[in-house]
Amino acid sequence: MEKIYRPMKWFKSQVTELSLWLLILTGCATASGPGSSLTSVDQKEAIELKLVSTPGRLEKSTYHSHVRTKVYQSGQITNEKDEVMDFKVESEGLAGEANINQMIRVVEKDGFADLHDMAFPEIGEELIVTLNPNGKVLKAGDYPRNSIFYVPPVSLPDRPVRVGDTWTLDSKWMSLKNGLPMHLSLISIFKGLYRCGVGDLCADLEISGGVKLMDPLPTGIKLTSNIQGRLLFNVNRGTLLWGDVRSEESFRQGEIWVHVSSCLESVLEEPNAERLVGESADCQPLDSRVEMKE
Repeated sequence: MEKIYRPMKWFKSQVTELSLWLLILTGCATASGPGSSLTSVDQKEAIELKLVSTPGRLEKSTYHSHVRTKVYQSGQITNEKDEVMDFKVESEGLAGEANINQMIRVVEKDGFADLHDMAFPEIGEELIVTLNPNGKVLKAGDYPRNSIFYVPPVSLPDRPVRVGDTWTLDSKWMSLKNGLPMHLSLISIFKGLYRCGVGDLCADLEISGGVKLMDPLPTGIKLTSNIQGRLLFNVNRGTLLWGDVRSEESFRQGEIWVHVSSCLESVLEEPNAERLVGESADCQPLDSRVEMKE
């Protein structure tokens, strides 16, 4: 039983990293929900999607993480567990020249997951992150450059794009818990352009992909991964306005099958003038498809 238990424990720790890598810097995330008013815009010219940071700007966001784990043996469910965590993040823009500099702090946490596994600081810690306008992480505190803290928080194109264009992201890192080498592959699609806020334009981005081990798995062990999500990116402010990321991972070893479905959604709370009234982060991991909330 120990030989089965150890891979299951490892698998669960990996799911936390894989599911939550995307929204590292979403202290600037705003949900676009049923109360939102988004008007589609006909795109006339290709546009650039670049990150922007304003020194002194303070944003506060609420995150909701929900992970559901089911363990099967010989086709029967032997264990089922839901792990829900809510936490609040402050993100402060710092001065910089061509790069994006942010101070990230977690100010509230309700749950027991390790925030370092999600590339967030724990309560009482501060993390200074430096990125280039395309989202590449140049510096993440004192964390190793091959850690999950250096996985790009958002996939942005390196060229001006139009609705329908696609681009890819490939990123590799070593798990902080066990040193296993991971490889993330994503495809992003520019689905549409909308009016948002006061005179701003927002790009609707759909992501899909998965993660795999760079080292071969032992004979008889199979790992599958599927990640999908939807983002609203404010073209004028250069920030994420809303993010909902879902993932499903399965691990098989003989008669043992572990299936994990998870989601992470974030909502901007402050600045209050930019907050969407009535919105809350409340994603459910069992939803099979992430759709824009219009």
